[in-house]
Amino acid sequence: MRSRSRHHGHRRSVGGMTLVEVMVATILFLIAVVGVFAHLTYGRVALNIQMHRRSAAEIAHSRLEELRTAPYDDLVSYAETDAEVGLDGLTAVRDTVVEDVDEDEDEETDYRRVTVTVTWTENGADHDVELVTLRSEYR
Repeated sequence: MRSRSRHHGHRRSVGGMTLVEVMVATILFLIAVVGVFAHLTYGRVALNIQMHRRSAAEIAHSRLEELRTAPYDDLVSYAETDAEVGLDGLTAVRDTVVEDVDEDEDEETDYRRVTVTVTWTENGADHDVELVTLRSEYR
């Protein structure tokens, strides 16, 4: 006996993908690729900022070490504003502020606060590193 198939005009898809499935798979793949690319780009930017932050800290620390050896009475003359410094290919600005501190309010300077700030602009944002030390007349 012969079996008869009753398809009545309906074709059955055997294997393969429809155009809609291919488009959905392509869109999902592109979203994943864009996500990975964005993540790598963000990571590189963050790494550069951290590298520049470390260099700025070294510049500020070097300035504090220079002032550590300066005579106490001359510290005020080491104050500076907007001194240009190099920062791994970027231009940064260093400020040094020397302030007299009278802790016990006897109208005599007890010590001096030295603040060194290194500021730079990267990726449209301002960044800075600030280091502070205290200097006594008696070291």
